[in-house]
Amino acid sequence: MFYNPQALLATIDANWLAVMAGGSIAMFFNYIFFWEAGRSAMRDRSPAFPLIACTIWFAHDLSFVLQYDAWFNTYDHWYLKLFWAALIPTTLFEAFYTWQAWRYGKAEFFPAASDGQWTAYVLGALALACLSWWALKQLLDDPLYTWSFATTGALAAFFCLSRAVRRGDSAGQSVLLWVSFCLMTTAWFICEYVVFGGMFRHPLFVGIGVVSVICGVLMIRICRQAKPA
Repeated sequence: MFYNPQALLATIDANWLAVMAGGSIAMFFNYIFFWEAGRSAMRDRSPAFPLIACTIWFAHDLSFVLQYDAWFNTYDHWYLKLFWAALIPTTLFEAFYTWQAWRYGKAEFFPAASDGQWTAYVLGALALACLSWWALKQLLDDPLYTWSFATTGALAAFFCLSRAVRRGDSAGQSVLLWVSFCLMTTAWFICEYVVFGGMFRHPLFVGIGVVSVICGVLMIRICRQAKPA
């Protein structure tokens, strides 16, 4: 197991001020990141994120939100209750990103499809993401989603970097978007490393955080240099 949930919650209680500080900073920049992503996509009429990223995020966060009973009754812990409340807006954002991918992404992601085929493809991708995430969740020793919160967030920078390099433009992106991402990611990975300890200091976990921030910094550079589509 990555961690013992009760032991981790006890550690969080013992370090509640540090967790609240790190979590509040990370969530503040998370909401800026999410808001700016939606705004940039509408400005350029180009989705901020590839379909695979926003559907996996949606599946991940929705599965957490739907487990209300676990967080409020089984564990009955303030940390999990706050995360539940914080993930309601993020889940709605991710549903909106999926809509934006459908609305603006056909020419880029599936140009040969008819409108009906494209709609079916997006709905199928969303359903597959939900089923795949739930199946994977059964295999993970991550009952509190503490590992997966950080690692699924890393999808954004890598997939967006690959897409921006391939396209050679910064459509759907902005400097503010990626500055917020870097600050959010740095704050939460540092919080988990310092406070949670254990597997959260594993080189693999640390490496995910480092690579995420590096990709985010590269996206900032692309947004400064590349022309919008």
